[in-house]
Amino acid sequence: MLFEGVSLRKLLVMLLLALTAYAGWAEVPVLSERSAKSDATLSELREWVGEEIDAVVEATGVKSEWGLGGASELRWVEDRERIFEVSHLPNCTYETGKVNPASVRIDLMTDPLDQDPFLLLEQVRNLWIERGWEVGNLPGSGQGQSQILTIRADREDGALATLSAGDAEGGRMLGLMVESACSNDPSVAR
Repeated sequence: MLFEGVSLRKLLVMLLLALTAYAGWAEVPVLSERSAKSDATLSELREWVGEEIDAVVEATGVKSEWGLGGASELRWVEDRERIFEVSHLPNCTYETGKVNPASVRIDLMTDPLDQDPFLLLEQVRNLWIERGWEVGNLPGSGQGQSQILTIRADREDGALATLSAGDAEGGRMLGLMVESACSNDPSVAR
């Protein structure tokens, strides 16, 4: 078996990182640049990302289990500000000698869940569709023995989110990534 000995948590983290490196669907190159469509401040972008994460927490009913992946003890409900502090601001463009817009991105995972993560994923899909996001399954997810399904939601302003549901030897888990639109504001851009 290809993933023998790899925990579900590690597999979800690797899948999230690989799949969310894309700025668009499968046809878009990994290093595709995103144009700035916002002049929001760092504080405003953090507030927006926080509200989106809170909506997913509410839709799933999974409250205290969300945290940074790996051995981190930081939990979304208790340590929101610390999570924002340790998370990086991804550049949206890479033009040498210019100010490059950036965005706010948070990646979270749950502890192993008692609930069916695939049913929770569908609840979030419905939430994102109701909020006007364009939602679809990421290519290649849901195939193979790893039992992982990832959906991606995009908005016209360039904001995006992914949610992965997995059920394997490491347990039932969810992985969430929320990334804001790109901003030119000096508090965000570099």
